[in-house]
Amino acid sequence: MLHHETTIRRVRLAALLALILIIAFELALRATEDQLPPLERWPTSQISAKMAQMEDLVSEGEQIDVVFVGSSVVEEGMDPVTFNSGSDRISYNAALGAASMRSLERFVVDVVLPLTNADTIVVGVTPRDLNDGGISQNDFFDRLSGSPGMLMARTPRNALEWVENWLFRHVAIVRLRPLLRDPARLLAAAVGTDDQPDLDSPEPGPFGSDRTYDGEPYDNSAAWGQPWVARQVNSFSMGGPELEAMRRLLSELAEDEVNAVVVNMPVSDDFADYLPDPSRDMATFDRLLETTARESGAIYVDAQDLFSTEDFRDPAHLKPDAAAELTALLDDAIPPSAS
Repeated sequence: MLHHETTIRRVRLAALLALILIIAFELALRATEDQLPPLERWPTSQISAKMAQMEDLVSEGEQIDVVFVGSSVVEEGMDPVTFNSGSDRISYNAALGAASMRSLERFVVDVVLPLTNADTIVVGVTPRDLNDGGISQNDFFDRLSGSPGMLMARTPRNALEWVENWLFRHVAIVRLRPLLRDPARLLAAAVGTDDQPDLDSPEPGPFGSDRTYDGEPYDNSAAWGQPWVARQVNSFSMGGPELEAMRRLLSELAEDEVNAVVVNMPVSDDFADYLPDPSRDMATFDRLLETTARESGAIYVDAQDLFSTEDFRDPAHLKPDAAAELTALLDDAIPPSAS
């Protein structure tokens, strides 16, 4: 009995000491937070650069009427410079490389729309974007949803998200986790040699455009295809969380009276060969996408077979000239601005 009571006292003492250490560490972090390296709001330099562009445009009084969203297929496949030059509306390409519908749903509803007040969202989709098993898609969702930018912007939808948001805003240990996991950067900051990390993707051009692949030959090699299959279309399955996220996104756009345009994005003739069951998977994707778009009241544009192989730089991504052609076609499909 005595041994048991001694053990309990030791456990309580250890817990008290741990709590004191945590509180001391929290207070020390709060006292030195201003001297620490700046906390990156977003998980990639691409998102940071695009957010800065949109914020600058809005602060300068520019009205962004149309926003293109999707993965890198949209980033390279829809050209806002072409759109803006031939339209009386202003567009911005807010597509995010590696994103899928779960990431885009929150990014559009909680970040893009409140910032831009756009009246039209154009969502470009390929089968990869509805794959529930994609490693890259799931990794990107985790990084984006846990980033300071999203935690500050999002409206919590459940108790767990409310707790996460509260902890981020009020507890320095939680808020500064990315820095605490990078002791090398903290040490560099302490001695005054902290350098910002290299960009993980090229800086976006005007209005979020991407013109970086002009002139490159078509690439359908194993060097492109094997990593893409391993991380993008692995464990391929549609109809679960990604599709549900798309349905929620379109429903929320309809509730906010924002026009939604869903584009079945062009892919090369080789694209289907990377799917487990090419004919069945493409047919299932076409059916799911069109049905989801029409049931939500969105405008549906089937651009899947509009271009030939020479118009692509790889099976999933258009070359700039073809992207300009697709963008010009989309202008006719987008409803006139309410203003």
